[in-house]
Amino acid sequence: MNRTVVRRISSVNSKFFHIALVECRDFKGTRLNITAPSDSPNTDGIHIERSSNVYFSRSHIATGDDCVSIGQGNSQITITSIKCGPGHGISVGSLGRYPNEKDVNGLVVKDCKISGTTNGIRIKTWANSPGLSAATNMTFENIIMNNVTNPIIIDQSYCPFSSCISNVPSKVELSEIYFKNIRGTSSSLVAVQLHCSRGMPCKKVYLENVHLDLSSSDGGRKQSSNRGNEAVSSSCRNVSMMELESETQELHLHVNGEPEGKFSTEERSHKYSWRLRVSLYVTLLLAGETIATLLGRLYYEKGGKSTWLETLVQLVGFPLTLPCYYYLKPEPSKTKTITKKTTSSFLTLSLVYIGLGLLVAGHCILYSFGLLYLPVSTFSLISASQLAFNAVFSYFLNSQKITPFILNSLVLLTISSTLLVIQHEPESPSSTSKSAAKSKYVIGYICAVGSSAGYSLVLSLTDYAFEKILKKYTFKAILDMATYPSMVATCVVVVGLFGSGGWKKLSTEMEEFQLGKSSYILINIGSTISWQACLIGSVGLIIEVSSLFSNVISTLCLPVVPVLAVVFFRDEMSGIKLIAMFLAIWGFVSYGYQHYVNDRKPEEDQELPQSKEEEEQKQVDTIHVQA
Repeated sequence: MNRTVVRRISSVNSKFFHIALVECRDFKGTRLNITAPSDSPNTDGIHIERSSNVYFSRSHIATGDDCVSIGQGNSQITITSIKCGPGHGISVGSLGRYPNEKDVNGLVVKDCKISGTTNGIRIKTWANSPGLSAATNMTFENIIMNNVTNPIIIDQSYCPFSSCISNVPSKVELSEIYFKNIRGTSSSLVAVQLHCSRGMPCKKVYLENVHLDLSSSDGGRKQSSNRGNEAVSSSCRNVSMMELESETQELHLHVNGEPEGKFSTEERSHKYSWRLRVSLYVTLLLAGETIATLLGRLYYEKGGKSTWLETLVQLVGFPLTLPCYYYLKPEPSKTKTITKKTTSSFLTLSLVYIGLGLLVAGHCILYSFGLLYLPVSTFSLISASQLAFNAVFSYFLNSQKITPFILNSLVLLTISSTLLVIQHEPESPSSTSKSAAKSKYVIGYICAVGSSAGYSLVLSLTDYAFEKILKKYTFKAILDMATYPSMVATCVVVVGLFGSGGWKKLSTEMEEFQLGKSSYILINIGSTISWQACLIGSVGLIIEVSSLFSNVISTLCLPVVPVLAVVFFRDEMSGIKLIAMFLAIWGFVSYGYQHYVNDRKPEEDQELPQSKEEEEQKQVDTIHVQA
């Protein structure tokens, strides 16, 4: 099946798999209700094999076997907001039973609740597998375990009923497996089992923010003699262990019992810390972009003419971040840690930074030309089109959906920019100068739109690089992303500055600057600092939230800059420009509301609310399979 949507369907007491997808493409299932007796064998709720682009969400599965099983040959599978239990949990495998099996690549399981199951998250491969295969790039995050026997388990010696030569290691290679933000209770003392193949040890298996306590007989947390939560442990085989270094990702496995109140305090502290970081990055981005834009226009207004210099000040501030590296020394952890190198190869990272640096240089050059030829209020309004470009690039690079709110935003921002390009009527007395002014306006408009597109592309590619290549979400990663591409872009602009001969005119330009030499220097230094603050804020928001959110916050300058431009630069605020501003703000609000909806959705999905009408519809749609 291709391009299929299944929703609000119930399946009860199937003799075998309730839903089986084999060689399917672009399948979406939502609001499914699947039930079978807890002792019924082989009654998997959902089984997926040799399929791609499959998405299941907002469903409840309670069977006698796996809630969801991911077989061989799958790619780009997303399982989100599933309530699982009873049963055997969510499984990848079993893999490697047959020759010529296809690889598994790109699995995301998130925002799920697993209760009363034999296993939580399980990856199993057959011992004595007849052929080579692999399972890679799998992420399990934001999962609640409630009284689960084996919350996290990798078993590469799977051999039911002694049907294989169990002492022969599995030939299925497991790599790039991420367990993030998993908490709850385990009904067994060994909560985490990483038992990998002797022949092919697991590579790049990460555990981050895993908090599991021993459950009591009633399913709650069991208290130890010191009134803390009873400790659980982990078991690891054929998993490489490395000492913690500054360039490695620190991965915590909670194995010590702690008082319940302390656990809650840590959760709250983590939440407040995240909000504080986001607030800091938002402040840096808004203040930096607003001040830098106004200083850039002031530079041009008072006699500055070098677009190369205006481009350079956007990039050359990266040395200001270098002292921050001194404070990134790792602190000894009191928690048992499992660490693994997360840095990609030097060549891969170099290509990422060079590619982004070249794009940043191009974006900054277009920005400088746009700011030169346009009033700052007009330039700021046109820059709002970056949201539209961001939606397009995020759709292809970051799996961003084009929802009605985003589509509404695209239309409004497009109309806003179109109004600005048709409203300009130069006031030059002669037809020649009038034509020249109009040409400069058109060039400025094209450069402003191109700059917005380039900025949005850089944000989306940065988000993609963090997610797929760097796979590190630390302050050092923010500094690296702010420093190295800026270094590359600075080299490009310096070559342009000297190659064009523009550097020869800088001394004369400074002498003739209307506000004097000191103001000339201070304006450029202020622009440099402001742009660097803006860059750190932008990259920080990409890591903490998303490229979409970073772009939305950047556009918050929209109503601020034009008003300040009228006050300080006496820009004309015509009726058409006011309409364009209103449409752009409306588009921004529509875009921001979509982000708010996305933020609220995980909480709503976790509860899986159903109205009375939905319950009645569920009863009508129920498929009864007689045993």
